[in-house]
Amino acid sequence: MSKKIKILSILLSMLMLISSFSAYTQVFAASGDSESNPYVCENFAKFKAAMESSTIKYVKLLTTSETETIPDPSEERAAIIVTSPKVLTVEGKAVFTSPQKGNVNALIEMRADVTVKGGGSLQFNNGSNKGTASMFYLSSDVLLTIEGNVNFNSVCTTLKKSWNVGRVIYAYTGRVYVKGGTFNGTEQLYNSDIIGKVGVIHLGGTAKAIIQG
Repeated sequence: MSKKIKILSILLSMLMLISSFSAYTQVFAASGDSESNPYVCENFAKFKAAMESSTIKYVKLLTTSETETIPDPSEERAAIIVTSPKVLTVEGKAVFTSPQKGNVNALIEMRADVTVKGGGSLQFNNGSNKGTASMFYLSSDVLLTIEGNVNFNSVCTTLKKSWNVGRVIYAYTGRVYVKGGTFNGTEQLYNSDIIGKVGVIHLGGTAKAIIQG
């Protein structure tokens, strides 16, 4: 084989390698751009990154570790703050636990529209006695749509009794449209359960809700 042919062969191999890498990065970058190609999450770090991303719209949540404790922020705030529209599909058994007496006042604060669907379960164990102690907190004029057969379970493990414990949804403003799902609220300290859609959805201020079923 001549020297020219060897060089040509090397250049061709490099070109194929670059093309393959480019295609891979394009697929990875496009993850979350459509319902058929969602960004898949199986732990809190990925879930938080996806829900707070301005480029990812479609998120799929799978089974997470039940022993993982989410990081405690340095000041009172939600664990996740959504600022761009999201479609969340819950397919596994996801459990998120905040530190006892920590600064997490909600799992997800919505500053943009969110649609939740799927057939899995989502549980939030909240150890804080601050804020709304809810799974979804609507702080802006946004729309939360719940559809499908997701099982929501909000467990308040706080050591301080509060009127808003065990809420799945706390809306101060905005709109809530419930078309499906199962809702459960539990306050562990007093061993009392709030079962059903009404007991776990709190509307305050100008918030409005449509609940089907």
